[in-house]
Amino acid sequence: MNYLAHLLLSGNDIEVTVGNFIGDGVKGRIPTDLPPAMQNGVKLHRFIDGYADDHTVNLEMKTLLRPYFRKYAGVVLDMYHDHFLAMKWETYGVGDLEGFLDNQFSAFEPHLDYFPPKVLRLYQGMREGGWLLKYRSFDGLGRAFAGISKRTRYESNMENAIEVLEEHYDTLSDSFDLFFPDMVRDASSFRGDLLTTV
Repeated sequence: MNYLAHLLLSGNDIEVTVGNFIGDGVKGRIPTDLPPAMQNGVKLHRFIDGYADDHTVNLEMKTLLRPYFRKYAGVVLDMYHDHFLAMKWETYGVGDLEGFLDNQFSAFEPHLDYFPPKVLRLYQGMREGGWLLKYRSFDGLGRAFAGISKRTRYESNMENAIEVLEEHYDTLSDSFDLFFPDMVRDASSFRGDLLTTV
């Protein structure tokens, strides 16, 4: 669910970025009809997800959040991360956030045939609704949580995610600052390793 982080961590190759962005919609074996750089983007997506899941700081934060959200604690933490990334874009991002997203989404347009249908619908809603920009505000993030809460199979309590964020804001913000530089460093290293397979 941390789409902003996935975009930033993709580097400068748009096909890698596309593969990373559609990664949640690619299950099992990576299709060989994807261009090699997009296949590497899916691999990067899976690396990022696994790395974030297993990072010591995030394990601690999921322990903090689990009493509120149970099995959805990781999903909530991912979205909190995108909130903090948007809020701290001057520290971690490239250029201004709005310009970054405009450039990324414009570059996606020639590649939309590769988007799985569910990911394409999500992308179109994300772009038209300016979702990732709105993650900077509690109101925008809260609307996203409320929407996801309606679609979960089990009770998630995500409609209360903003209250929990406010209650633990400093702790979660500090944990992001401990985790994200590690993520940037190791995702960059992983991308470098992938270049030898393109």
